[in-house]
This record gives sequence, structure tokens and C-alpha cells, in this order.
Amino acid sequence: MSPFQKKNKNPVGSCSCPFSKRYPLGTFLTSMTIQMIAQSISPILPLYVRALGQRDNLIFVSGMIVSAMGVSSMLFSGWMGKTRDRIGNHRLLLIALLYSGCLYILCAQAQSPFS
Repeated sequence: MSPFQKKNKNPVGSCSCPFSKRYPLGTFLTSMTIQMIAQSISPILPLYVRALGQRDNLIFVSGMIVSAMGVSSMLFSGWMGKTRDRIGNHRLLLIALLYSGCLYILCAQAQSPFS
């Protein structure tokens, strides 16, 4: 038996990282929290759209607003994966954070559901 095999008791391909067992739980909790926050606006969204002045097709417009997140995720997930591989996770998350902050500022300035 070689010295490397004596020191490394884990089989080839296994992770000895202390976080490997907790990673799926953390991912699940993060995803669940994001989904809860994203879906918590659904009951009050038609009221907000009405307050912005939309009277016709209120439910349709509210549905378009809610489905925009899913459609954009489907369209850009492949491209974002390639970009993540090229520039790294940390940089991409910082860019996404800056971009979402700018979008929130623009959304706060909205005067109608389509602006």
C-alpha cells in the first residue's frame, strides 16, 4: 500500500469536504426561500396592477408579470451557465446583484403595468 493510500482513506471520487452532506439541505432551503418570496406577491398583485391604472384584462396582465420570471429563466439559463463557466460564480453573482438593484430602482419608478 502506498503512503498516499494510507493517508487518503476515502475512495477515489468521493469528497472529504465537511460541507458535502449539508450542501443539498442548504440548496433546498435557499431555493424554498426564494420561491416563497417570489410567490408571496401573487395574492396582492392584481390589486397592485389595478392601483397602477390597469382596468381591462387584469388577471391576464398579472399572469404575464408573474410568468416573466419563469420565461426569462428558461431563455437565459444556458447562456448564464456558459458565462458562469467563463467568468466565475462570484463575479457573475456580483453582476447579477448590481443588475437586479438597477431593475428594482426602475420598477419603483413605474407609472403603469407596462412601463
